[in-house]
Amino acid sequence: MSIDLKRLSRLRVSRTSSGKTERSNETDLPLDHQLTFNPDPNQEWRYRSNHVFINDEDVNELINDNPRDISFLSSLTISLDEYKNFVWSRGGKRNTKFTASVEGLQCKIAGRLGSIYDEMCGGVRCELDDEALWINNVNVKAVVALYKMRPTSQAREYLKGLRMKLFLIIARTNSNPRSNGMENIVQHYIGEIDGALEFYAPTNTPLLVADNRRESERAS
Repeated sequence: MSIDLKRLSRLRVSRTSSGKTERSNETDLPLDHQLTFNPDPNQEWRYRSNHVFINDEDVNELINDNPRDISFLSSLTISLDEYKNFVWSRGGKRNTKFTASVEGLQCKIAGRLGSIYDEMCGGVRCELDDEALWINNVNVKAVVALYKMRPTSQAREYLKGLRMKLFLIIARTNSNPRSNGMENIVQHYIGEIDGALEFYAPTNTPLLVADNRRESERAS
């Protein structure tokens, strides 16, 4: 496969959390017949025969092949929106077949993410309290800090699950234009978790993640 799914997810998080998108190959030239878009040197988007491609991979097939990869699907739907906006900014808004294809893929992704959300989480409660992000009464920052101190295999899996919930929250906030502030915060914490998972190898020392729950949650 010519596209690195994990790398696409990391690129999307990094570019979104920075508040701006780098497009090294974007120019003011007119669109070519395949609506080529290069948001960075490692991505090339094209549209041909009513199909959207990234690095010569059919996006519809990528969705089918990765039906439960939440981080990838979340990143992909945002990147599709970026591709659509690029084409529209170059006079391609009248290309209704292109728009229908892109939005159809986004609807498909939204359906997949919605099903996963309902199946796995039964509702994810997310709130900010004194600049700390809490997911279902768990302090995300504290969990990351404890993992760095004692990076066990069990804690690593817990952290991955927490990361998955954060991507589900982003999938929900993308449909609400007034939620950009929360999305940026969640993106920041995803980056924190990615850094911890990448640079801290697991050991065999136990980690009690339950200590990060609020007093009201432990008492129930």
